[in-house]
Amino acid sequence: MSLMKQKTLFSPSQDQNDITCLHLFLIFFRIGLTTFGGGFSMAAVLRHELVLKRQWLRDKEFFNTLSLATSIPGAVAVNLAFLEGHRIRGFRGAIAAVAGQIFPSIMVILLIANFAVSYFEQPLVSAFLKGASIAVTGQIAFATITFARKLRLHWQNALACCLGLVVVIAGFHPVWAIVVAACSGYMMMHQRMTKQKWTENDEMNLLGLVDGIAAPELVENSPFEEVKGVIQKRNEMVKDQFDTIIEDSCVLDLDKTMNRDDFFELVADKLAKKLNLDVETLATSLQTQETESSTVLNQRLAVPHLVIETDKDFEILVARSRKGIKFSKHAKKVNAIFVIVGSIKQKDFYLCSLAAITQITSSTGFIERWFQAKDPEELKKIIISARKKELENICCLKPETDSDAK
Repeated sequence: MSLMKQKTLFSPSQDQNDITCLHLFLIFFRIGLTTFGGGFSMAAVLRHELVLKRQWLRDKEFFNTLSLATSIPGAVAVNLAFLEGHRIRGFRGAIAAVAGQIFPSIMVILLIANFAVSYFEQPLVSAFLKGASIAVTGQIAFATITFARKLRLHWQNALACCLGLVVVIAGFHPVWAIVVAACSGYMMMHQRMTKQKWTENDEMNLLGLVDGIAAPELVENSPFEEVKGVIQKRNEMVKDQFDTIIEDSCVLDLDKTMNRDDFFELVADKLAKKLNLDVETLATSLQTQETESSTVLNQRLAVPHLVIETDKDFEILVARSRKGIKFSKHAKKVNAIFVIVGSIKQKDFYLCSLAAITQITSSTGFIERWFQAKDPEELKKIIISARKKELENICCLKPETDSDAK
């Protein structure tokens, strides 16, 4: 029985290659023409337009760019337009976005300078300007609250923010607040975010996880040392075949809650034809296997798998559930699921794949990147990229051989 590879059909968000420079110019022109206050008040409008409405960018990308735009010289709105335009369409996109952003301001300033300056002292005009200043203050406050809510709540963020406020209150130039907050944030987060070298203790923890969730057919007739030796060779064993399987895998990007059994029925419907199996039989087998031995690794991650009696078949289905799948009463909102169905004759590769998935999904920041992926293809890239980075850090932990003992 041959492995049947099919191209799954997705409906991703609009490809950024379809966004023209003229399109960028018109969008930023409209934003520049209808937004008062500039800077942070305009940032909230830009986020609504680019992240929420058009979904060209992710929140994390936008906030990182906003941080950069505020920390370099120049007007925040113009810096933001340049950086976002460059991210979407390169240098030409940056020029188009900046042109669209500043052109309305230039026109309005010229009109005011020529026709309106002499009327600034008029009561009606003065009242209008005071009202506009209050509205701009409200816009900036709204932007501050919106962006603050997106930050992760932990003491490092709070301390960096407080240090920046202290510098401003003390009367120093605002640029020093940015420098102090950025440097303090770096010093506090650097150690936490620095990638740690993969140690023997990490390897033993991984072996314990794999041994705890592995199907009985994979481990029950093999000594622990034999399983350990196989898994420790995963870097060379999964290097090419694993990437190929992930690239050709089915991806379910779900945006609704469901229970475990309904999810397995959906999985079976996707995989049964590729594995030449009956849909109902495959769904029932997955449900039974999960009932007998839970494959939930943590509150957000599960690796359900099934061993089948075939010669060469091996499939991985990748699923993201934004609202969560209820696997058990202790794991009610599992968001990342890797379903493996493979032949017992590929036992070693099966174990190595299981270990590789367990390792890369346990890496720092994986679940954040998982949620931020724009479409199924980007989910695959995250898996392959994470596998390469994680396996490069594995220590050379080879099982001792007879020649080594001598």
